[in-house]
Amino acid sequence: MGLLAATFAAGWGSSSAVARSGLGGSTLATFAVGCAICNKLVVSILGVSGALTYFAPVQPALGAAGLALAGWALAIRMRSLDAGKCRIEVDGASA
Repeated sequence: MGLLAATFAAGWGSSSAVARSGLGGSTLATFAVGCAICNKLVVSILGVSGALTYFAPVQPALGAAGLALAGWALAIRMRSLDAGKCRIEVDGASA
């Protein structure tokens, strides 16, 4: 996620598909970390026993899906940079 965020901070061109997949990846990764009981949203929806029974087993899959989405978004950003679609300015001159 840090590498993907760095491409946005550098001012490279943006794509809505990349932004959506990056946002989806970070959201899934947020839900995947931590214990199931510590996630207040999940506990409020499923309750404590539901969080342990249903949510805890799918946390690794959520983490994997989050990493896959973030990796896909980063790959698209890097491919567009290689294709010359993104311009980088170095000391006031376009590279």
